[in-house]
Amino acid sequence: VCLAQVAAVTAGSKITFEPGSATLSAAAGPVVEAVAGILRACGDLRLRIAGYTDSQGGEEGNLRLSQARADAVLEALRAQR
Repeated sequence: VCLAQVAAVTAGSKITFEPGSATLSAAAGPVVEAVAGILRACGDLRLRIAGYTDSQGGEEGNLRLSQARADAVLEALRAQR
């Protein structure tokens, strides 16, 4: 049930970033808050957090940026706990 709630929130609104960076955009705040609220209510829950980039830039740089974005989401969720 909890995973379905998280999926529903993130299907309607994505967690977005400033272009070319791992800094969450202002629009990401409400999405992170909604997901954090679900996680607080659900207790222990295993999630996979993945960050994505566009096709611009090199493969290695995009891989680093993807990981940095996933880490930024994790930190934002931890800050909401």
